[in-house]
Amino acid sequence: MIDYAICQIAGKQFVVKPGEEFSVPYLGEISAFECDKVLLTSEKNKITLGAPFLKEKLKFEVMGEKSGNKLRVAFYKPKANHRKAVGHRSQFTKIKLAKTA
Repeated sequence: MIDYAICQIAGKQFVVKPGEEFSVPYLGEISAFECDKVLLTSEKNKITLGAPFLKEKLKFEVMGEKSGNKLRVAFYKPKANHRKAVGHRSQFTKIKLAKTA
């Protein structure tokens, strides 16, 4: 059983542990996710490194989607009486590493 692994999802690297939920950038409407870009695994204190990736794949369960914090961006031009505010809210996907035997 894997203790932890480092994998690359959507261009970012995450430390994942079996059964632990975490948020990644929005992956779309999917029910399961398989990551083939595994950089490192640790199993019973034995670390396996890839060059750059390992051949094994990790399977994730999708727990749902959520929205991030609201961002407010304001534009202002002096002496022109021009003001504009734009909001943005990023979407995230909550996933969990399936327990492997």
